[in-house]
Amino acid sequence: MSVYYYALDCVRLLMSAGSAEILPHWPTPSIAELEDVAEDFCALPWTEVKARHTATPHRFTGSTQLSQRCMQALYILTLWEKGFGFHRHERAVTLAHEIEGKEVEWTLGLLLAEVLTK
Repeated sequence: MSVYYYALDCVRLLMSAGSAEILPHWPTPSIAELEDVAEDFCALPWTEVKARHTATPHRFTGSTQLSQRCMQALYILTLWEKGFGFHRHERAVTLAHEIEGKEVEWTLGLLLAEVLTK
C-alpha cells in the first residue's frame, strides 16, 4: 500500500514544483484528477523529471525509483478504476503515509480491508 502513496505523492510533488498546487483535493483526489496529472508527468522529458527531482527531491523516491514512478502511477489508477471499481470522479481513496503515527503498510491495508468488508 505504501507504493500507492509514494508514487502518487512523488508525481504530485514534481508536477507542483514551482507552481500552485495542482491537486487541491489532496489527499483525496479523484482518479480523473490524478490521471490528468500523471499523464502530464509521464509526458515530461526524462531530463526534466530528473531536474525537478534534483531541485525538489521527493523523500521517498531515490534515483532508482524515479524512473518507475510514471508506470506505477498509471498502474495504480488503472487498478483502482478497473480492478477495484472506484468511479473516476469520486473521492473514494484517501492517500496517507501514516495513520495515527503508524506507517501504512500492506499488513495494515489488509487488516483495514478485512475489517471494512465484513
